[in-house]
Amino acid sequence: MPPHPCGRETTPSNFEIGDPVPAIVLPNRSRQSINLAGQDRAGAMLALWRTGGDVSLADLTHAERLAPDFAQADAHVIHLVVGAMPDGVPAPGWDSALTQLFDPRNEVAQLFGLESPGVILLDRNRRFQGAFAGLGPEQALALCRTHHDREVPGIITEQAPVLLIPNIFSATDCDALIDYWNHGAKEDGNNLASTDGGNYYDGPQIKRRADVAIQSKQLFDLVKTRVERRVFPELLKSFQFTLARMEMPRIGCYDSAVLGEFRRHRDNTTPYTAHRKFALSINLNDDYDGGEVAFPEYGRKVYKPAPGGGVAFSSSLLHEAQPVTRGRRFGLFTFFTDEEGGRREAEMMAKHGDKLKQYTLT
Repeated sequence: MPPHPCGRETTPSNFEIGDPVPAIVLPNRSRQSINLAGQDRAGAMLALWRTGGDVSLADLTHAERLAPDFAQADAHVIHLVVGAMPDGVPAPGWDSALTQLFDPRNEVAQLFGLESPGVILLDRNRRFQGAFAGLGPEQALALCRTHHDREVPGIITEQAPVLLIPNIFSATDCDALIDYWNHGAKEDGNNLASTDGGNYYDGPQIKRRADVAIQSKQLFDLVKTRVERRVFPELLKSFQFTLARMEMPRIGCYDSAVLGEFRRHRDNTTPYTAHRKFALSINLNDDYDGGEVAFPEYGRKVYKPAPGGGVAFSSSLLHEAQPVTRGRRFGLFTFFTDEEGGRREAEMMAKHGDKLKQYTLT
């Protein structure tokens, strides 16, 4: 999310936009420990309004009046008092919807790089969305409303068992990966894939995509860090799956000039791919038409995450990348496995290593 026009985004922080935030436990006025990840606030956005102990009663009363408006935006406002415990700090009314917590040693605000009064914003899945110096509750409410209005409500009647994860990469990350592809050695990635019968194909009749394997340690470390921090925890929470290995990430381009596509296939039906448990496809741009990911066994819905966002899914699912009809779709693609899958992969490499280049890093 770009800096909000009402305030100035702070620097630096232990978190970047999209990073999951661990449980934060702070005392209230009665010195009871309150967990911000508790179920009474779960699934709603959190706006942490950080002040010092010298907050005025008028400002506190204004924040109290806004609390119901936060609730309408499916959000909570938390008054985070830094450097003081209750003595001398104005208290919310007994029936107030405003939660007031205390951070005597300034540990939480520093964690997010907010060294002065302002707002820390966490999304409904407790991912960091930014820290903004100079903002108050009214501007925080505007931020929450923007996020809330961006989500379109609706009834889902059919859906593939896949996981959509936003903000895995920043816009800067996406640009760097596309630039690496532009300057990298293109590989013919169209000569090996899985089909329903576990057969191999050779040629572009199934897949038309130009790949560049990431050989830069710096770029690989960036991808690895983003995936470990933003994808692994979601797969564990959603599917109770603990990852152990990631295949060498590849940046691919589906070009409309050749009607780039990857027809229906599964990712684990050959001896070379049987170890794969989950696949990850991250979009790097959106200036193209077509190219959506589809899961035909689960209906006609198609998936197109915003740039930097990805879709993670079981390698057993039948899926396809539909033809790109305008422009070029850039994506980052990789696969994950567990410890058992890693052993199977090692056995496969021992048997077929002379036929297949190893792209797996632990």
